[in-house]
Amino acid sequence: MTDPTDDALTELLAKQTQLMQTAKTRIQAIEGEAETTDRLVRVRVNASGGLLGVTLGPGTERLSRNQLGEMITRTAQQATRRAAELVATELDELDTAQQQLLDIIESINPTTASILRPAPDQLHANHKPGNPDATGLRSRTR
Repeated sequence: MTDPTDDALTELLAKQTQLMQTAKTRIQAIEGEAETTDRLVRVRVNASGGLLGVTLGPGTERLSRNQLGEMITRTAQQATRRAAELVATELDELDTAQQQLLDIIESINPTTASILRPAPDQLHANHKPGNPDATGLRSRTR
């Protein structure tokens, strides 16, 4: 016969594993997109900031190569910041779910919870990527 506490902990750990898998899948699917306000340049990146696409609108032919390069760079940076914000949000949600599970584990078995909780010096400060700069860029998520 198994201990009901062991069964409850096993179930909670399975739930945590599922939450982590779901978060991993969602993070891998994150894309950030930004577009200049004049709609000349649109850039799409993945969660790592890898370039997925650049769309140049009509009118870009009037720009110098340097102007166009700078516009693409600024827009790509904005898209990357947006993707980073989405990843941070996903990780915050995972941290919250993990904390809730640890609280439940503590109510079942405080010793196990104390082993699973990170030490205070291991806790990371929640870093929120900075607000978009005033470059005239719009961003959206997919």
